[in-house]
Amino acid sequence: MANKNVIVEEAAQEQSFLVKNWKKVAIGCGAIAVVALGCVGYTKLVSEPKELAAAEAIAASENYIKQGDFEKALAGDGQNIGLQAELDQYGSTKSGNLAQLYAGVAYYNEGKYDEAIKALESFDDCGDNMVSPAAIAALGNCYACKGDNQKGAELLVKAAAKADNASLSPVFYIQAGELYELALNNKEKALECYNKVKDSYKAAYQVQSGEIDKYIERASVK
Repeated sequence: MANKNVIVEEAAQEQSFLVKNWKKVAIGCGAIAVVALGCVGYTKLVSEPKELAAAEAIAASENYIKQGDFEKALAGDGQNIGLQAELDQYGSTKSGNLAQLYAGVAYYNEGKYDEAIKALESFDDCGDNMVSPAAIAALGNCYACKGDNQKGAELLVKAAAKADNASLSPVFYIQAGELYELALNNKEKALECYNKVKDSYKAAYQVQSGEIDKYIERASVK
């Protein structure tokens, strides 16, 4: 077992773990959200003018999110109205529902957690095992950034269970585990999360690389 002082020092260096891990999810969220068009249905979009207009309107915002320009995604650029206006105009459409997720991601990255929470809580579950879990995880991160670490951890566990895949679930379980371990001092719950990754997602990078063993070892130190 590694020296206890080394493990404690490693833990102390992880103050930015939440932002560090979610950034990976946020950056990929634009691509994930593209998949969400499957929740909308392209044929239905084409056949319903308002849905098509909504999809076209959020396309520019989607690109800005992919580029990491969250301010323009929200406010627009002179030619495109931006997510804030798009939600007012198209909030009742299926594409408008997707815009809630985009807005939540953008507000989160702007540090506007209350606005992000409002948007993400307005996002309706579309049943997709990538998009919906990502929205729940984003919500969990928002609550954690506001200091509600317990709710944040619970939402991240919920997101991981809902995704139930080797791409997202390990990321969310590890985020939750770190909240339990480093913010809530609940190593038992942290180990539950870490062991869930090791036992249930053996094909995941975090397991194959041995990364998860480091989390388990650290949380096992008394």
